[in-house]
Amino acid sequence: MDIIVANIAPSTRKKDLQEFFQDFAKDATFEVVRLKGRFDLVVFGHVYIPKDRVAAKAIRKLNLKVLNGRRALVREFQVRAGNHERRALGWRNKPWPQPERRKNERRTPRVNIKQEDPVIEGYMTFARKSL
Repeated sequence: MDIIVANIAPSTRKKDLQEFFQDFAKDATFEVVRLKGRFDLVVFGHVYIPKDRVAAKAIRKLNLKVLNGRRALVREFQVRAGNHERRALGWRNKPWPQPERRKNERRTPRVNIKQEDPVIEGYMTFARKSL
């Protein structure tokens, strides 16, 4: 199971993550990711623990514990699209299970307007004077 450790200090190293997870992860892989934005540096840890039971136990025990002077947020990693969409994959193609709210109703009734050729009165008098 992939685990994300957020809200960690920029000085956090891979060794600090290993010590933080030492009771739960014997064969885990650790990585500290640094993303430099326009105004700040985003730092988070990525931990992969092969056994799901051990990973779930680590999430329960280590969430909100102090790591390098900050309370670390430990949660399961969720894959998201590039635009950070949290809905399920292919959600636009799936039918909506509830009834539609406004399928055939509108706030104001629609008025049917007949489309006819526009009548331009001044054009005929202008055309006669130019001949």
